[in-house]
Amino acid sequence: EATDVFVAGNDEEAKAQVAALLESMGHETPLDLGGIEASRGLEAWLMLWARLYQQLGTGVFNLKLVRA
Repeated sequence: EATDVFVAGNDEEAKAQVAALLESMGHETPLDLGGIEASRGLEAWLMLWARLYQQLGTGVFNLKLVRA
């Protein structure tokens, strides 16, 4: 099942290259969260991921946004 991946940064060309790379790896369209200031929220994902890893005992998982 498809999961969501996110990009953030101030260089639009770099974000486009990263998005293309992610798509070539099988991810659907990455969600652009905006400028570099959004990276702080993405870094917080690591804390959630680490806690889930601890509880699940595996790193083979991801999140999916469900939109109304």
